[in-house]
Amino acid sequence: MKIRDLAERLWIPAPLLDPRVSLTDELLATTEAKLGVKLPADYVEFMRFNNGGRLRLSEMEIDGAYIDLRDLGGIGTESGPEELGIYMVEEWDYPSPSVYLGGDGHTALLIDYRDVGPDDEPTITWVDVEMEEERRVFATSFRELMQKLLTEQQRRDAE
Repeated sequence: MKIRDLAERLWIPAPLLDPRVSLTDELLATTEAKLGVKLPADYVEFMRFNNGGRLRLSEMEIDGAYIDLRDLGGIGTESGPEELGIYMVEEWDYPSPSVYLGGDGHTALLIDYRDVGPDDEPTITWVDVEMEEERRVFATSFRELMQKLLTEQQRRDAE
C-alpha cells in the first residue's frame, strides 16, 4: 500500500498539536541537520500529507505491553522530532542515534539508527528504560509501522 493511502486512512481531522507548519524541503534539511540523521523517505512522505496531528488508532500491543502512539508531532514544530524529540531522547536516555515518535517517558517508539549503514532503512524500535531487556525492532521500517497500525485498526473495526 502506498504511503499516501496509509496517511489518508490513519490521520484523523483533529486540532493540531502545534500551529500548522508546511513541510518544505528547506525545513526538512534544517531538521535533518539538527537531528544528525536522514529521515526515512516514507516518514517524510507521510508527514507531507499532514505534518503532525492525531492518528485514528493510538494503542498497539507489543509482546504483551501496550504502546500509545496517539499523536505524531509535525516536523518543524514544538512537538516534532527536533524539539520534543531531542528533549525526550536526552531526558530519558533513549538509545542514540534515534528519533522519538511517541511514548510516555519510560517507554518510547523510536526510529532507530543504531547499526544502520548510510543507505539502510532505520528500524522502528520500542524501548522501556525501566526494564533490563530492551524490546527491539517492532517494525523494519516506518511504512511497516503504519501498515501494522492500519491492520490493527481494521481488526478492531471488524470486532
